[in-house]
Amino acid sequence: MSGSVTVNSTDAYESACLGGFGLIQAPRMGMHPYLLSGELVAVLPQFNAPSMEVSLLYARQRHLPLRVRVFMDWLGKIIQSMT
Repeated sequence: MSGSVTVNSTDAYESACLGGFGLIQAPRMGMHPYLLSGELVAVLPQFNAPSMEVSLLYARQRHLPLRVRVFMDWLGKIIQSMT
């Protein structure tokens, strides 16, 4: 079967790959569980795309709420563990 699949959401993109519709280039963070379980395998790992920056935006306040700081720290640890 030749052709391509066009989708407009990351969930559909991921589902198409998991369903065997072909190769995708996606951030490792989102695909990490599938790579660990063996559902997906890295193809041409020597040609990884450069890392992209991640930004966390929040409303500017005089004092940062503790829950925001805790979330930022948690997210940072998750991202670090996947690099």
